[in-house]
Amino acid sequence: DALVALNEEGYHNHIHELRPGGALIYDSSQVDPAGDNHPHYPIPVTGLAEQLEFPRGKNLVMVGALLELFGLPLGRGEQVVQEKLGKYKSQLSKNLDSLNAGFQYVSENFDHFPPQLTPPEGEPEERLVMTGNQAAALGALAAGCRFYSGYPITPASSLMEFMAQNMPALGGK
Repeated sequence: DALVALNEEGYHNHIHELRPGGALIYDSSQVDPAGDNHPHYPIPVTGLAEQLEFPRGKNLVMVGALLELFGLPLGRGEQVVQEKLGKYKSQLSKNLDSLNAGFQYVSENFDHFPPQLTPPEGEPEERLVMTGNQAAALGALAAGCRFYSGYPITPASSLMEFMAQNMPALGGK
């Protein structure tokens, strides 16, 4: 029902998957959907991030925009950012500013996207979210691995970091 495109490559690779009548939500400074007849929601994601002097906040600008488009509460988005990115204290205020900038832009420039999402009642259910490398490391630990040696290079760095953080509690090195 919606395609979010932050760059031309993402737009061109996925526009064929968007159903007729589905909405195109895109970074207006990075994507040129000329000739596309889907409903458009151009968001100046890059420009808003640059105004905040925080180009790394582009994704959160778009997340804030999506919260408002889909009628979801900003407060819940802020809570998730604090939970997931709060460990980066020096950047937390910039991350929250980025989220708010996207939300504010949409509230001032667009009506809500027609299919509204309704947040679940009560407290959100806690879920375990991890990367593939974290899952592989957790599987190795569950299988009895108590020694890991590695070199810090992508894509193995996150596996090594997970093992270094969690293995000592299980008597490993």
